[in-house]
Amino acid sequence: MRLISTLACCFGLLVCVPTHANEIHPIDVDGVKRTYVLHVPVGIGPSVPLVVVLHGKGSLGADEMAAGHWQSKADKEKFIVAAPDALDSYDGIEDKRPPTVRDWIRRNYRALRGRNVVRWHGGRNDVGLIVSVIDRVSVEWQIDQSRIYIVGFSRGAFMAHRMALEITDRLAGVAVVSPDVEPEAKKAPTRPLSFLLVSGDRDPVHPVSSDRPAATMELWRAIDHCLPLSNVDSESAGLTMEGAGPCNEGTEIRYVIAHGVGHDWTEAPTHYSDISWAFLSRFRRQPVTNQ
Repeated sequence: MRLISTLACCFGLLVCVPTHANEIHPIDVDGVKRTYVLHVPVGIGPSVPLVVVLHGKGSLGADEMAAGHWQSKADKEKFIVAAPDALDSYDGIEDKRPPTVRDWIRRNYRALRGRNVVRWHGGRNDVGLIVSVIDRVSVEWQIDQSRIYIVGFSRGAFMAHRMALEITDRLAGVAVVSPDVEPEAKKAPTRPLSFLLVSGDRDPVHPVSSDRPAATMELWRAIDHCLPLSNVDSESAGLTMEGAGPCNEGTEIRYVIAHGVGHDWTEAPTHYSDISWAFLSRFRRQPVTNQ
């Protein structure tokens, strides 16, 4: 079909404008059917960056693509963006086994309470999905393996942080925006990674007055072997920044507070996709060297 369309364009039988709309792709992860949205800018060549964006609780990849302005950002900056979809709570997350009466009761109880919503659970299936998406898109579009980034918002920020700890070697940088919870760091990564934490100063989900931001930045300061954070100049009067770097292997860490912004970034003067890309695009993952 693609060949027929191409020939028709060449002979003027159709008015052909090259476009790449967001497309939903199925993918199997350990026997569980999963999906992701992919946007490829028109005219993009090989060896380009890949940004994986992770949506918040109750939404999907397509929602995050729109809310995060990722399509227009990718078109302007010439990178490919993939947005995987989470599942309903307990859906395909647990180990394969016949459902028990307890499973049935728990699912129906959560449904009655309105708690059976799409969310990142953080289990092996979620990690496997994101790794599988990176692998597939890397092959299909010849992604530059030194420029793979993950950005997550809210519950997706929790998952992005989880991936930063799980697949550090695969990534050039991670941006965590207004996380609703922090993952458990079972084992510190063996390599440093550029890390960005973003929050609004009116965000009740990730309050800047709590000890959570400081604890997160201290974790990554230790991982990257950075000096203590200090103030960083910002081009925007609406942003306050702290950072450290260059740290080990040229990595940096940064904490950005957006003034007047809550958990909803719709009306933010500077959107988190702009903040994230401005930081992440400066970094490339150095290859592992044999000792």
